[in-house]
Amino acid sequence: MGTQEDPRLADTRAYFPSREEAERFARQFDAQRYRIAIASEPRQGREVFQVHVARLDPAPGHAGSARELMRLLSQVGDQARTAGLDHEQLGRRMGRALGEALAGRQLMPQPASMAMARRDAVHALAPLLEQCGLGGLNVLSAAPFVLRVEQPLGMGVSGKRCAHVAGFLEGALSAMLGQPVLAREIDCTGLGNAYCTFAVEL
Repeated sequence: MGTQEDPRLADTRAYFPSREEAERFARQFDAQRYRIAIASEPRQGREVFQVHVARLDPAPGHAGSARELMRLLSQVGDQARTAGLDHEQLGRRMGRALGEALAGRQLMPQPASMAMARRDAVHALAPLLEQCGLGGLNVLSAAPFVLRVEQPLGMGVSGKRCAHVAGFLEGALSAMLGQPVLAREIDCTGLGNAYCTFAVEL
């Protein structure tokens, strides 16, 4: 018979004098149920290690699940960058796969024209982007098809997410429109903007 989980474990922060002790503490948590981060911090002339443990949301289809998936994709991209791999191409492929998977669950009406198909797709795409924590969506132009993804509130300006966003747009729109889509970035958060702008080519 299982024991009831301590509610305090939903958000735990603990400090240790060495990384070895921090890692030993972290190993008691199931990585399938908890997000675990270890970070060094200067503290009164010495280095300590903080372990942050946060419980993952197990509910299928919950917004937190999609955000967690995107966070994990970002971590994979960071690891690929550290390993000297083509992290942008990898991030784009992973974002495309996630966008296609989430959009594939949408029930899209049969449009009378491509213009209506684009309108319906954008209407369905906006909540998917927000669900994944990728930002708000604006349509700058219908012909040519130009979309802007606003930087999420509270997120520092960074170009790290751009490949994921581009791939997500390609995967989601391809699934919704039933044809290959290419999202070409023409504005970037990495250049100091609060948004990324994409020319979408069908």
